[in-house]
Amino acid sequence: AIRVEDSGKAFSVVDLNKLFDPFYTSLDGRQGVGLAWAKNIVETHEGVIEISNQEGVPTVTFTLPKFQQPAASGKVIHF
Repeated sequence: AIRVEDSGKAFSVVDLNKLFDPFYTSLDGRQGVGLAWAKNIVETHEGVIEISNQEGVPTVTFTLPKFQQPAASGKVIHF
């Protein structure tokens, strides 16, 4: 799991319910697509992403399943 904490103010209840919505933003001059993309990427890889106010600190946490090397088949996989 990876947790990212922001030094800004806590999310409002409205923001917490909408932050993953495409084009939703609470900041002027922003597009509101970053968290929607992040959610899509994490969930495509069978992970989970969550946003919360942990002790008043805005926090994004995501987990991805552990990668397991395929059984030996003579093929080499490079990343």
